[in-house]
Amino acid sequence: MTQMPPPPPALAVGVFPRRTWWGRNWVWMLIVGCVLTAVLFVAAICGMVALGLSMMKQSDAYQLAIQEVRTDPTIVEMLGEPIEEGWYAMGEINISGSGGGAWLEFPVSGPKGTAWVCVEADRSGGQWFVTGLSVQIDQTGEELFLVDSSELRSPSRRSMATCPP
Repeated sequence: MTQMPPPPPALAVGVFPRRTWWGRNWVWMLIVGCVLTAVLFVAAICGMVALGLSMMKQSDAYQLAIQEVRTDPTIVEMLGEPIEEGWYAMGEINISGSGGGAWLEFPVSGPKGTAWVCVEADRSGGQWFVTGLSVQIDQTGEELFLVDSSELRSPSRRSMATCPP
């Protein structure tokens, strides 16, 4: 009778073939890939929001409104100088050719207090004009109308009365 040769070492009981790096670490790579994808997605959303906010603050309508607020003697007296802009602005700006309109809300602050500014502006012939501007002083709750546009406001536009308290 012939004797059977012993099994190869790789097939011996309790001995397994060595796995590749990918075979040992695929779970960690999956987790890192998912986390990296989520982080990149959040970063992209934050970047789009920051771009939108910066574009809003760079608009001519916003610059005109902040100039009106900074040069009004009543506002300067109530907030003090210098009047600083908040880091964000909300609203909408529509430009169509040389015309358009804007509705903006943004916070401002000075050494004596803070306020919320609501502005409506129209664009005609490529030039912006403030048609409504109100400033609500946070400390007193007083609302000042620097430019009252109640007769100019179109029904499709939001009312300046929606400025937050």
